[in-house]
Amino acid sequence: MRIRPFTIDDYDRVWLLWHVCRVPLGSSDTREAIQRKLERDPDLFLVAEENRVIMGVIIGSWDGRQGLIYNHAVDPTMRRRGLGRQLFQEVEKRLLEKGCHQISILVPAGSLEGEEFFRSMGFKTEERYLTLVKTITGK
Repeated sequence: MRIRPFTIDDYDRVWLLWHVCRVPLGSSDTREAIQRKLERDPDLFLVAEENRVIMGVIIGSWDGRQGLIYNHAVDPTMRRRGLGRQLFQEVEKRLLEKGCHQISILVPAGSLEGEEFFRSMGFKTEERYLTLVKTITGK
């Protein structure tokens, strides 16, 4: 298994994996939006690949003071083998190298398996903040 940076040529295969894993997708996950993401910090968008088959994906983001991880997915046939942990540890290492000391993660609501996984990685519910989301458009 090889962990490497995502390229836009991976988009269709990653999109399929996200759907198989029921990752909620939105307007920030279109090919065009992902291309813009790659222009900002491509080293934090990683895939795990074996024999040209993408088995896992993780997106990290860095705003200069905090990190964010989202759209983490591992092929259901590859779970419980350490792949998700390897992806997470690699993006965490890269964020730390940038100076990051706090990471937030977006876990899809109702994803008990995802919540359990990230709790095992040391994450806890942050009671001080409520996350609110607004979709904005230029229209």
